[in-house]
Amino acid sequence: MAYKLDLNGHRFFLAGNSIAYEYDRATNQRTDKIEGVRFDVVDLQNGYEHLNVLVAGAPTLLFDPDNDEIPTGTEVVLTNLNARPYVGRNGRIAVTASADACRLANQPRGKE
Repeated sequence: MAYKLDLNGHRFFLAGNSIAYEYDRATNQRTDKIEGVRFDVVDLQNGYEHLNVLVAGAPTLLFDPDNDEIPTGTEVVLTNLNARPYVGRNGRIAVTASADACRLANQPRGKE
């Protein structure tokens, strides 16, 4: 049984986004297969803790990591966030997180 972390009501701010590649566990080498997008977010309600969230599927970056600077205070909304603690190889507690989607919190609406 895995313990889930309740992050309902938390506000997340984007620190970075990048393409996530699958790793071959046997060789510990990165493959060329794209797994999705990894969003690095900051949780203000948890002491500015960083959380890396994987959104699986077709990669859609919110900002180009090579050309765009992420504006300060860019709040994002994570759909169906699932975060679970685990004990890493170094014996320390870590968190793995995934979500169905990530979008800007203040996206402008289209013409109505």
